[in-house]
Amino acid sequence: MGVVIAVVSQPILVAFVGVDGYGVWASTIAIASLFSLGGDLGVSSALPKLIAERRGGGQDEGTLAGSALLFALFTGSIAAGALALCAPLVAGFVNFPNLTLLLRIQSLQMPFNFALGSLLALLQGGRNFRAYSRRRHSLSRT
Repeated sequence: MGVVIAVVSQPILVAFVGVDGYGVWASTIAIASLFSLGGDLGVSSALPKLIAERRGGGQDEGTLAGSALLFALFTGSIAAGALALCAPLVAGFVNFPNLTLLLRIQSLQMPFNFALGSLLALLQGGRNFRAYSRRRHSLSRT
């Protein structure tokens, strides 16, 4: 799915910022990544383990999914706000007129990217790894 989005969005992006500006866009992604490093505080990393443990033990996940999603939206919004506020300061160091706008576009995406990370972690935690390993093990014997 990400490849399809990239195939559609990259030409539009190049048309907006130009070929020279595309490198600056790539820089905005790197800058936004720095702001999001500690964004979810490891929740999306721990979520698959927690979900798998609860399902493996026959327990209900309860409100874990909703709480993780809300937490991701909240922390993503904080990281996005920090990036949006710092955008003019960062743009002062780079000689590209649209850098502030590009950084703010990146900041608008952050909460949704964090939420998507939590949702993907939920799917990862719901996988049945035992069945996969049994199937793989039986295939390797034949």
